[in-house]
Amino acid sequence: MLINKLIQLLRKPEHKQFARNSFVVAALQFVGTALVFFLQILLARVVADTTQYGVFVWGQSLLFMTGTLCTVGLPVIASRFIASLNAIENRQGARIVIRHAWTLLLITAPFLITGMWLATRFIGTPGGKGLSNQVIILAILAAPLASISMLYQAFSRAHRWFVLALLPARIVRPLVTALLAVGCWLVLNDNLSGVMVLVLTIASLCVIVLVQIGIFHYRVGRI
Repeated sequence: MLINKLIQLLRKPEHKQFARNSFVVAALQFVGTALVFFLQILLARVVADTTQYGVFVWGQSLLFMTGTLCTVGLPVIASRFIASLNAIENRQGARIVIRHAWTLLLITAPFLITGMWLATRFIGTPGGKGLSNQVIILAILAAPLASISMLYQAFSRAHRWFVLALLPARIVRPLVTALLAVGCWLVLNDNLSGVMVLVLTIASLCVIVLVQIGIFHYRVGRI
């Protein structure tokens, strides 16, 4: 009985769209989670030792934590406003929200990055003081890239572009990081340091941010 009711509901056009979007999101999340899992296994094989792997994990955590703080909730708030404005077909209003979100991010990010840098002065990392400075500088300077990526994921979800919201960050970034890591490992013919892997992670983040910005604004321009 329940299955029959479910089938009848899914026959309706609006429910079909809902089910299709749910399936796409679930598939992308599953594939992305699997890729991240295998990426960690790969990095554990190409990184020099456990200490260097710890350096990479610490730096990556600092990068994305700082990036999340720099967004100051903008992805959630902006996506709600954009979705509401799109529902009433106020495209110009949605574009204004996007510009304001960008402006707020550019204003708040420098202050929060400075605050995080000062806070990390009191926290040590594995590998010594010199290595600590390298990791902190790389992670904090690259944090705005993570913020921009999160912002554009929210923008895409607000427009119901779920593939664009999930594909670059969940699938493209781990793949690019894996390819760069394997490429450097083969070229150098040696295990990689934690700082090197962090640099490769930042490079992959640059790639997906450019992809997100380019595709999103191209699609917005065609609306």
